[in-house]
Amino acid sequence: MSKNMGFKDSPLGLIPDDWDIVNLGDVASSSISNSFVDGPFGSNLKTSEYTEKGVRIIQLQNIGDGYWNDDNKKYISTTKFEQLKRHVAYPNDIAIAKMAEPLARACLIPDIDDKYVVVADCIKLTPNLDEYNLNYLVNTINYSYFRQQAEKKGTGTTRLRINLSVLKTILVIKPPRKEQEKIAEILDKVDSAIALTEALIKKLKQIKAGLLQDLLTRGLDDNGELRNPDTHPEQFKDSPLGKIPISWEVVTIENIIHKVVGGGTPSRFINSYWDGNIPWASVKDFTDDKKFLEDTEEHISSDGLFKSTSNLIESNTLIICTRMAVGRVAITTKSIAINQDLKALYLQSNIHVTFLFYALKFIRYKIESVSIGSTVKGINVEHLLKIYMNLPPLNEQEKIAKILDTQEKAIEKEEQYLKKLKQKKQGLMQDLLTGKVRVNHL
Repeated sequence: MSKNMGFKDSPLGLIPDDWDIVNLGDVASSSISNSFVDGPFGSNLKTSEYTEKGVRIIQLQNIGDGYWNDDNKKYISTTKFEQLKRHVAYPNDIAIAKMAEPLARACLIPDIDDKYVVVADCIKLTPNLDEYNLNYLVNTINYSYFRQQAEKKGTGTTRLRINLSVLKTILVIKPPRKEQEKIAEILDKVDSAIALTEALIKKLKQIKAGLLQDLLTRGLDDNGELRNPDTHPEQFKDSPLGKIPISWEVVTIENIIHKVVGGGTPSRFINSYWDGNIPWASVKDFTDDKKFLEDTEEHISSDGLFKSTSNLIESNTLIICTRMAVGRVAITTKSIAINQDLKALYLQSNIHVTFLFYALKFIRYKIESVSIGSTVKGINVEHLLKIYMNLPPLNEQEKIAKILDTQEKAIEKEEQYLKKLKQKKQGLMQDLLTGKVRVNHL
């Protein structure tokens, strides 16, 4: 028996015998006028015509990869809307982006407003609902086989774009309507779990930001509770940085540093300098959410290290970016070489490295405020060392760091779960949207 029994060849590969291939243009409703339109030319809708209220417009920023982003809100007057009625969109129409990133991403238009108008770089699709399930369509438009076609047919060197007439020719896999519903139902459940997890992560990060503020200004009393300057003013004193706990000090970063070590870059023209296994860190290895510097994008050899100004930094050392991403910090987990845009801070014995990691994140705005440069920002070490900060006793530093670490681990746990959910969805899309697994078998 053929392993392909029940399947047929198509321009998109093997699909089930009872599935079809159609152009996206065929998906649009034929009973509704202007069911597949893009926005007006820029000259017909200028930013100067945007208003504070009226009819909401749909911009590229609103179109997420399968979700609506409501952060950017712009409107036009009802008078202007009458001139642009051809470009009207309604809740449960599909919005598609004509420009990257990523190209041709799509989302359902929500019922936040009763009507909208798409702008020049956006497209509105009103599907034939007798033939197509909305959520199935959004998922299949955002799936790889569709996006690859869009990117292949897109134009532009720096930013890909696709026009409406070309988008209409992109092929779409069309299962029977009831099977579309079942596929959408399964994917929607995963989307709901993803949305709930993302909301939880956002909430946990808000809690962490609040904890950071409270712990690094009020600290913990002997019972491990946050000190309260309103109910226990006797536990606080005045300082150059405002009221702080009596046992705390105000210090400069210079006061808590034993030494500062810089780095350098081996010659790019000598290949043997770049074929070793010594991790070599640069600004691109740092992110706002990264706590530990465990490995690096590039590695150098022993010759590269010794024949350059780069330095090998010990594990459990705090590294700070002094150029470009000024003020980003991370803690090394092993010996790592660094380049000239980074500085290693070796601490006095009364400083807990994890506490200082959080403290520097908390005062990053101060570090950025004394950076210099118009296009590429940087900070001189002398200026960095003169910045003031609050300093609790060592035992309280350890307690504060432990609480913040616990919150960090809770966030990491949810982020790992979110990653698994997204991988699960990709696997389901691969199986369900191509007919590899039929929903009536699930």
